[in-house]
Amino acid sequence: MLKSDPLINKEHGSWAILFVPPLTGILATKEFSFTTLLFLITALAAFLTARPAEIYFQDVLKKNPPSSKRDNALMWMLIYISVASVSGALLLLITSAELIIAFGLCAFALMGFSQWLQFNFGKTLMRDISGIAGLTAGAPAIYYLHTGLVNGLGLSLWLFNFLFFISGAFYVHAVIERVGQQSKEIKTIGMKTILNLFYHISLAAALILYIRNDYQFMLALAFLPMIVHAITGVFLLKGKANFKKIGFTLLGYSVFFGLMIGLMR
Repeated sequence: MLKSDPLINKEHGSWAILFVPPLTGILATKEFSFTTLLFLITALAAFLTARPAEIYFQDVLKKNPPSSKRDNALMWMLIYISVASVSGALLLLITSAELIIAFGLCAFALMGFSQWLQFNFGKTLMRDISGIAGLTAGAPAIYYLHTGLVNGLGLSLWLFNFLFFISGAFYVHAVIERVGQQSKEIKTIGMKTILNLFYHISLAAALILYIRNDYQFMLALAFLPMIVHAITGVFLLKGKANFKKIGFTLLGYSVFFGLMIGLMR
């Protein structure tokens, strides 16, 4: 008998990465229409497909015997794919924006590579970076749908979102490493902590060099809370990490970032 569990992704950070980039595109173009809604439904359904697909194909590749778990995963995978296909087809029919397919294929390839990395190497930093690159494609995609343009502004929205959200990936992996280091008698600074510091110090330096007017000031301000937290949070960590609290904190930074980027002139 099939279970009713819809197998929704429980990684809270990935939900922010799914919705904040399109938010920046919506705010940048100052448009929200039926086309926008169709895009968001398509993106959401495609995103939801990942979890049941992961469960189903891992079960098949491991040559496990058929089970209700696999059948449930297959059922929800097909439901999500059907919703994404119908809404995506309507989107193309209404807008004739064929290039949106290219955005979708790029996102699919990057997300697929992320899943391959997870299957072979676990939840690595590179796995997260690849997945973030795919999910943040929603920013230039929504910009293209609203303007019909693939230009520097649309691509810069992707770049800003990508740089911001990999901040969280560097930070979380550094926190996990620091928690492990604290349990050891001889405490050292691990490679992920060094990478976290190097990335955020480099990002801060680049933003400082980039500030020339109000536009760039808002850009720097959008990144500031995350940069400060990522640099100081690792070293202020004592004992166990409260990942639920970390998740909500990063969610708050994400919303602030999205508003700042989207409202830039």
